Amino acid sequence: MKASTSAQQFWTGASISGLNPKALLTYVVLLPQFTAADNSWPMMIQLGVLGLIHTFNCVLVYLMVGFSARKVLGTRPAVARWVSRASGIVMIVIAVTLVGEQVAHWL
Repeated sequence: MKASTSAQQFWTGASISGLNPKALLTYVVLLPQFTAADNSWPMMIQLGVLGLIHTFNCVLVYLMVGFSARKVLGTRPAVARWVSRASGIVMIVIAVTLVGEQVAHWL
């Protein structure tokens, strides 16, 4: 497997996040309720500014979490193993819960 550069990793992550339908739905569904039709700014400008603010905040949070996780998990392999196991268990619990809800709905 070929090693990728930081720039390649950045653009891969940005394109995956940018094409995420959940993120796009966030903008379409949530942001309009924070606009005002009687504002002096056109609605599209209001939505654009709110979208940029949200994107900026997300970038800051993801950078802080990413750098912190890299530092903690990179220097403490035992913590990395614990986080992997705990997140795996959480995913299994979520899956079992969702299947249980579906089965209960069918009955």
